Amino acid sequence: MVFAIPRDGKTYVGTTDTFYDGDPIAPVANKEDVDYLLGAISYIFPDLSISAEDVESTWAGVRPLIYEEGKDPSEISRKDEIWTAPSGLMTIAGGKLTGYRQMAEEIVDRIVKKHRFKHATKCMTKALALSGAKGLNSRNFNDYIKNKAK
Repeated sequence: MVFAIPRDGKTYVGTTDTFYDGDPIAPVANKEDVDYLLGAISYIFPDLSISAEDVESTWAGVRPLIYEEGKDPSEISRKDEIWTAPSGLMTIAGGKLTGYRQMAEEIVDRIVKKHRFKHATKCMTKALALSGAKGLNSRNFNDYIKNKAK
């Protein structure tokens, strides 16, 4: 599956799901990733003339998949999981990049409930705007999308 998301005169295209064994601190989209996406664009839009020279920037991330014995990375579940160690340390892993806020909410709420912090409340991420989401929040997002779709 490939996404093409227009925004501010540009189009964000993605994603790829390839094995990465480089430095997880500074992952990069390699030539093969870019070529794959350019090929997908050319297939979907055959009249569009696009090449690597048209690519202004790339970015990449490393997905924290939970190891499953005998499975290829493309077969591994993208579901997040939470573990609580005997020491009380809670760990969350797996999941999808797009679900990071929901994952954060889940782990924060569990920690607050378990430790009964005096001044802590449930996670507030749903009420906070995303970085770069000028004026958008959970209350007006659906209206924003409807207006953009017209």
